[in-house]
Amino acid sequence: MPNHESHPNLTRYHYWLGINAGNGNEATTVENHFYKTSGRAPHIGGDGTRTIHLYNNVRVSLST
Repeated sequence: MPNHESHPNLTRYHYWLGINAGNGNEATTVENHFYKTSGRAPHIGGDGTRTIHLYNNVRVSLST
């Protein structure tokens, strides 16, 4: 397993799975399996407006 010393919470779970933070973005996230994550999956934020369509995504073994 790679060294995760720079990881935000050192849980050895992935943190940055997907980031959508641009202004005016449009995206669809469908039928993904997010496994062993410690952050938002995907993260949606930032300034401006965006259109995001999320459906049929599975999240398993999330760490907080």
